[in-house]
Amino acid sequence: MHPQDLIHRVHKAKRNMYGSMIKHAKKAHWEGFLSSLDDKTVWVTHRYVSGEPTDGRKTRVPTLKVKQANGWFCSMETNADKSEVLKDAFFLRPVSDMAQHAEADYADPKFKYKPITNAQI
Repeated sequence: MHPQDLIHRVHKAKRNMYGSMIKHAKKAHWEGFLSSLDDKTVWVTHRYVSGEPTDGRKTRVPTLKVKQANGWFCSMETNADKSEVLKDAFFLRPVSDMAQHAEADYADPKFKYKPITNAQI
């Protein structure tokens, strides 16, 4: 409510100091890791350095490539498109006409159905 209040400047200074401390800790950790390299860990370090860059914290579904009916691939980039693709992949569409099941030829039951009792549970 009061943008000029001293608490806002104090908060900003503390926030910046915290961010600076995190950067310093990461740098010190990385330099310590590099100084302790041996024949085995040099390849792990190579993988770290030459790998694809990441944002390091955001969880997201990567761009999905979906094969269309005509054989072409389409990229799904928005969350709405990705959710539709995943929904179609994991959940069956409801059967529109239940009458087709009434005509099915089912085998006779092997035993008479009895509900499960509380004692059995």
